[in-house]
Amino acid sequence: MVVEGSGSSLMSFWSSLSPSESSCPISALTQRSVESSIQSVHWMIRNRGGFAWLTGLVLLPSQFGRSSADNEKIITTAAAGASYKIEKFTLTHKKDDTIFSGIIYYPPGWNPADKSRCIAYHNPNGATIADFFVDGQLFWTPGELAQLKKCPIVMYDYRGSGISQDNYTSSLSFRPTYATVVEDGVVALEHVLKQFKQAEVWGSSLGGGVAAKALALHLEAHPTDGGRVSLANHDSFSTSSRVILPSWHLGADWAGWAIGGHIDAETAIRSLIDRGIKITILCHRQDPVIPAGARLAEKIEALALNTGVRFIYSPSYGHANLSPDMIDQLRV
Repeated sequence: MVVEGSGSSLMSFWSSLSPSESSCPISALTQRSVESSIQSVHWMIRNRGGFAWLTGLVLLPSQFGRSSADNEKIITTAAAGASYKIEKFTLTHKKDDTIFSGIIYYPPGWNPADKSRCIAYHNPNGATIADFFVDGQLFWTPGELAQLKKCPIVMYDYRGSGISQDNYTSSLSFRPTYATVVEDGVVALEHVLKQFKQAEVWGSSLGGGVAAKALALHLEAHPTDGGRVSLANHDSFSTSSRVILPSWHLGADWAGWAIGGHIDAETAIRSLIDRGIKITILCHRQDPVIPAGARLAEKIEALALNTGVRFIYSPSYGHANLSPDMIDQLRV
């Protein structure tokens, strides 16, 4: 943040000293060169000299799946003649004009004009929206939530994956990183809260970290929205770095930050607790993906900051799915 602000200030300072482009084309050319250099330096710092892009290759395996057109076809086919309704949307990041897309799933019998409440769902790293539709029905965790909560579900694909690909394999214009998935989460949440009065912000696995971080960032900018939201964090991590080094927290966090692969869900959750946000944390005790020592549920309980936080543990083997015992507890 400091670097970005410094770059912006430096460009503004240069602009104030430079003659207009029409009066001095050489100076204008120099100014553009300086601006380009500042942007390049900022990109190198933000992306850790390119390491953040490399960690992004591991972060989103879903980016290597079907083409955007194939994902679109699955969703369009699922919506055709179904008892539910699907509304597609596209959002733009103002700072660089990159876009990503999503859908609003309205369950059978729900009037799309009713914007009273919804679930804002953040994907795990290996799934796209299209993966949740099987034989024309919403499936897996979003499908379970639709039946349980009986309200619209807003879903989106991170930039570089699913229906949010932008000729990824042939273009160098964009590559997903740990930072960009959080940015997508923030923009998606802003869109949701413009559309709906109340939102249960839900995230599974990677999406749990994105959901927590995005909600914390949104409430820093819009604190009055605290009364309109709740959070469900599902089979996620305290920090993304600890998934790799669960027994070496400080070293893992520093290493993750150094290579641009760090999402700090724990700090975000603590800020949400301080704001009095209603939080539910769901955790499989036999999680094959998030190891013991890296799980958010363990950390929050150990910090004794769990006032108002509801914990739902399942003894079952699983990750990012809602096992029957979890569903039973969510009904209570």
